[in-house]
Amino acid sequence: MTEEFEIVDTSKLQLASLKNFLAALGYQYYAIDKVFISDLWSNRSRVAVGFNTAVLAHNGMFTETHGRGFEPDTVFGDISYAVWQEAQADKIVHAVYLQKSYKKGILCTKHLVKFVRPEESEILLKKKK
Repeated sequence: MTEEFEIVDTSKLQLASLKNFLAALGYQYYAIDKVFISDLWSNRSRVAVGFNTAVLAHNGMFTETHGRGFEPDTVFGDISYAVWQEAQADKIVHAVYLQKSYKKGILCTKHLVKFVRPEESEILLKKKK
Protein backbone atom coordinates (compact mmCIF):
# COMPACT_ATOMS: atom_id res chain seq x y z
CA MET A 1 0.00 0.00 0.00
CA THR A 2 1.91 2.98 -1.24
CA GLU A 3 0.58 6.48 -1.21
CA GLU A 4 1.60 8.96 -3.83
CA PHE A 5 2.26 12.49 -2.73
CA GLU A 6 2.37 15.50 -4.93
CA ILE A 7 4.69 18.36 -4.10
CA VAL A 8 2.74 21.60 -3.91
CA ASP A 9 4.25 25.07 -3.80
CA THR A 10 3.19 26.45 -0.41
CA SER A 11 5.29 29.62 -0.46
CA LYS A 12 2.26 31.91 -0.99
CA LEU A 13 0.38 30.09 1.74
CA GLN A 14 3.29 30.51 4.16
CA LEU A 15 3.59 34.21 3.28
CA ALA A 16 -0.15 34.64 3.90
CA SER A 17 0.25 33.02 7.31
CA LEU A 18 3.10 35.39 8.15
CA LYS A 19 1.06 38.41 7.02
CA ASN A 20 -1.97 37.28 9.07
CA PHE A 21 0.17 36.81 12.17
CA LEU A 22 1.77 40.24 11.99
CA ALA A 23 -1.46 41.96 10.94
CA ALA A 24 -2.96 40.78 14.22
CA LEU A 25 -0.02 42.48 15.97
CA GLY A 26 -0.68 45.70 14.03
CA TYR A 27 1.87 45.47 11.21
CA GLN A 28 1.45 45.95 7.47
CA TYR A 29 3.65 44.24 4.90
CA TYR A 30 5.56 46.36 2.39
CA ALA A 31 6.56 44.04 -0.43
CA ILE A 32 9.11 46.33 -2.06
CA ASP A 33 11.27 46.57 1.05
CA LYS A 34 10.15 43.18 2.45
CA VAL A 35 9.55 44.72 5.85
CA PHE A 36 6.60 44.99 8.26
CA ILE A 37 5.75 48.50 9.51
CA SER A 38 3.33 49.59 12.22
CA ASP A 39 1.84 52.98 13.05
CA LEU A 40 0.32 51.85 16.35
CA TRP A 41 1.37 53.55 19.56
CA SER A 42 1.86 50.17 21.23
CA ASN A 43 4.53 49.29 18.61
CA ARG A 44 6.46 52.58 18.94
CA SER A 45 9.60 50.83 20.20
CA ARG A 46 9.83 48.75 17.03
CA VAL A 47 8.09 50.52 14.17
CA ALA A 48 9.74 48.34 11.51
CA VAL A 49 10.27 44.59 11.80
CA GLY A 50 12.53 42.91 9.27
CA PHE A 51 11.35 39.93 7.28
CA ASN A 52 13.65 37.40 8.94
CA THR A 53 12.72 38.70 12.42
CA ALA A 54 9.04 38.35 11.49
CA VAL A 55 9.64 34.73 10.45
CA LEU A 56 11.33 34.01 13.78
CA ALA A 57 8.42 35.59 15.67
CA HIS A 58 5.89 33.56 13.68
CA ASN A 59 7.78 30.35 14.40
CA GLY A 60 7.86 31.01 18.16
CA MET A 61 11.40 32.27 18.66
CA PHE A 62 10.25 35.22 20.78
CA THR A 63 7.88 33.33 23.07
CA GLU A 64 8.52 32.31 26.62
CA THR A 65 6.65 29.60 28.51
CA HIS A 66 4.93 30.67 31.73
CA GLY A 67 2.23 29.11 33.86
CA ARG A 68 -0.60 30.35 31.65
CA GLY A 69 1.01 29.55 28.28
CA PHE A 70 3.12 31.44 25.81
CA GLU A 71 3.89 35.11 26.21
CA PRO A 72 5.88 37.45 24.01
CA ASP A 73 9.44 38.09 25.09
CA THR A 74 12.32 40.42 24.08
CA VAL A 75 11.42 42.10 20.78
CA PHE A 76 7.64 41.87 21.26
CA GLY A 77 7.66 42.08 25.05
CA ASP A 78 5.21 44.97 25.44
CA ILE A 79 2.41 43.36 23.43
CA SER A 80 -0.44 42.18 25.64
CA TYR A 81 -1.06 38.49 26.19
CA ALA A 82 -4.53 38.64 24.62
CA VAL A 83 -3.23 40.23 21.42
CA TRP A 84 -0.40 37.70 21.22
CA GLN A 85 -2.85 34.79 21.58
CA GLU A 86 -5.07 36.32 18.89
CA ALA A 87 -2.09 36.54 16.55
CA GLN A 88 -1.25 32.91 17.25
CA ALA A 89 -4.82 31.95 16.34
CA ASP A 90 -4.66 33.90 13.05
CA LYS A 91 -1.82 31.77 11.69
CA ILE A 92 -2.59 29.41 8.81
CA VAL A 93 0.42 27.12 9.33
CA HIS A 94 2.40 26.41 12.50
CA ALA A 95 5.80 27.30 11.04
CA VAL A 96 6.94 29.11 7.92
CA TYR A 97 10.14 28.29 6.07
CA LEU A 98 10.82 31.55 4.25
CA GLN A 99 14.02 33.54 3.88
CA LYS A 100 14.73 36.97 2.48
CA SER A 101 17.34 36.99 -0.26
CA TYR A 102 18.64 40.27 -1.64
CA LYS A 103 19.25 38.74 -5.06
CA LYS A 104 16.25 36.41 -5.47
CA GLY A 105 13.55 37.93 -3.24
CA ILE A 106 11.71 35.59 -0.88
CA LEU A 107 12.81 31.97 -0.90
CA CYS A 108 10.85 29.02 0.45
CA THR A 109 13.24 26.44 1.86
CA LYS A 110 10.64 23.81 2.75
CA HIS A 111 7.18 23.24 1.30
CA LEU A 112 6.03 20.71 3.91
CA VAL A 113 3.70 22.54 6.30
CA LYS A 114 1.45 21.64 9.22
CA PHE A 115 -1.86 23.47 9.28
CA VAL A 116 -3.21 25.11 12.42
CA ARG A 117 -6.71 24.03 11.36
CA PRO A 118 -6.27 20.77 9.38
CA GLU A 119 -9.83 20.83 8.09
CA GLU A 120 -8.93 23.85 5.93
CA SER A 121 -6.04 22.12 4.20
CA GLU A 122 -8.06 20.76 1.28
CA ILE A 123 -9.59 24.16 0.59
CA LEU A 124 -6.27 26.02 0.75
CA LEU A 125 -4.37 23.49 -1.36
CA LYS A 126 -7.13 23.08 -3.92
CA LYS A 127 -5.75 22.53 -7.40
CA LYS A 128 -6.65 24.94 -10.16
CA LYS A 129 -7.93 23.17 -13.25
